[in-house]
Amino acid sequence: MSYRLTLLLLIATPCWGQSTTTGKVETSGSCSPAVTGSNNQFTITCQGIPEKLRVQLVDLLNLVAKNQSNAAAMMAKLDECLAGVNPQIKLTKLSENVPENGRFRTQFRMEIATQRAFVLYLKVTSPSLDGTIGWERDVPPGHGGYSSFAMNAFNGPGYAEEDLQNVESGTYTVTLYTLHPGKIDVQYEKR
Repeated sequence: MSYRLTLLLLIATPCWGQSTTTGKVETSGSCSPAVTGSNNQFTITCQGIPEKLRVQLVDLLNLVAKNQSNAAAMMAKLDECLAGVNPQIKLTKLSENVPENGRFRTQFRMEIATQRAFVLYLKVTSPSLDGTIGWERDVPPGHGGYSSFAMNAFNGPGYAEEDLQNVESGTYTVTLYTLHPGKIDVQYEKR
């Protein structure tokens, strides 16, 4: 019996001396989590995000904490949050192969909804593409100018591409010219 008691004390004594303190945790970055391990509390510090998005993220995390089994509702809420960050872009063809001064003009309307300005990459391809990408914001008469500008513009036989800086919400007209009537392919992405 005394052997068992001695063995129990030898095993248990180191456990009594262990501390439950986790120490100070520090992180850095624009969206930086810090977990202390104390009472299952999790602190997230995010800088430079819109207030509306911050509130949506807190709501999402609270939903996760309450009901971890409702994955569809959590994903729908996350999609709602991301809609505020990722621009919504709709491209519509306005006209195609309209003769103009010996060339053929094709125009597209690009409708953009975004919370903040971003860089838009545009690439157009057509076998007889002639020139660069025409990019113009549709503004009512009497309104001021627009601060978007193209960087990294390249064009060659059959293609043109540009990084458009400082793109904001609005409606834009994209104008392209070809030497012969034909199809024009337009690709775009947020950078």
